[in-house]
Amino acid sequence: MHTRPNVLTIAGFDPSGGAGILADIKTMEQLQTYGMSVITANTIQTEDKFQANHWIHPEHILEQLALLLEQYSFAAIKIGIIQSTSLLYQLIGKIRKKLPQVPIVWDPVLSASAGFAFHKQLHQQELESVLRHITLVTPNIPEAKALFGNQELTNVAQAWGCAILLKGGHTHGQLVVDKLFQAEQVVEISHPRIGLQKHGTGCVLSSAIAAALAHGETLAAACQKGQNYVSNYIASSDSMLGFHQIKKEISL
Repeated sequence: MHTRPNVLTIAGFDPSGGAGILADIKTMEQLQTYGMSVITANTIQTEDKFQANHWIHPEHILEQLALLLEQYSFAAIKIGIIQSTSLLYQLIGKIRKKLPQVPIVWDPVLSASAGFAFHKQLHQQELESVLRHITLVTPNIPEAKALFGNQELTNVAQAWGCAILLKGGHTHGQLVVDKLFQAEQVVEISHPRIGLQKHGTGCVLSSAIAAALAHGETLAAACQKGQNYVSNYIASSDSMLGFHQIKKEISL
């Protein structure tokens, strides 16, 4: 009998498997959920080289989503690279019409780790409309600057009802400190800095958080378990591509 909660990833395809939907599905599988996907882009890349990005036509993306929503129910949804905030708003509208309460985690991938920029500009009004309907956005420090400028993140969370997990990987020090901004509080999640680089950590983190939310974890607990999973992923190999493995403290 199928007993695992379904989790949907709406993201791009990375042939190396280090990021995008392949990394998302690996993560979801390890965390005892059943991952399904909608492809938004085909990228030509490896873990350290990025040659090109080819967007899937918006109608095809919406068709993929419509069929999955018609046949399956989802306990959480993760969103990665999307061609525009307008398309993102359309996708979220379709999701909310069918699943008004489902947790939605948005990993706002604005550029590839190899330097390719996916977005030249963001439309602020559309962005604010998106934030009203998602559960969590997971930017790193440069992405938060691009999304929110100099706004206080607590104020953003309060104004739009969307929690923000500000990732601390771009800072220095022995600890990486991530900050979860919610309307009512700020929670710090710290973990030892691991002296290794990995491709796709943002994808893995957002998928791990979505999986934990699908199992009924609180947002703070899901973020903590997600960071534990990513720490294990970073430490799993010396290369830019990591292995997905579970340790007792993050099993769900």
